[in-house]
Amino acid sequence: MMNRHNMQVQARAMLATCIVFIEPTLGRFINLTLLPEPNFFLGLGITVAIMYALIISFIIIERKQNG
Repeated sequence: MMNRHNMQVQARAMLATCIVFIEPTLGRFINLTLLPEPNFFLGLGITVAIMYALIISFIIIERKQNG
């Protein structure tokens, strides 16, 4: 918790930690419930696409806020 007083760094670190814990759970959820047949590579591809979309959207939102 070196950067807990720097709000920008703290927010980025918390988002990165959240993504690390959400990704495996999201992958299993997609693979076991949303796909008609469990397919590891298709579930992985969907999960990676969602994670990249999430990260890119956070980058765009942050750039708009910073001007």
